[in-house]
Amino acid sequence: MRELRTAYLDEGRSSTDEVASLRAERDLAIEEWDSIAEDFEHLHQNFDRMVAGRDFMREELERVRAELEIVQSVPSILFCCSYSS
Repeated sequence: MRELRTAYLDEGRSSTDEVASLRAERDLAIEEWDSIAEDFEHLHQNFDRMVAGRDFMREELERVRAELEIVQSVPSILFCCSYSS
């Protein structure tokens, strides 16, 4: 460990520079993490809206299918006679 520190310091960089560099890296990593968390939250909200929309469309489809079954179950003779009156 001491050899690494000596070699590093021999390159002309002080430990203060190293600390500052590491802090800057940490700050960038925190900013990136926050950005990713924010993006994830937006994706989660979009997903929830899409699920709600899908559920609404399923309910609407079922309602339309039920109405269609009712219309199809009425004898066609009733439709033709109702127009001639």
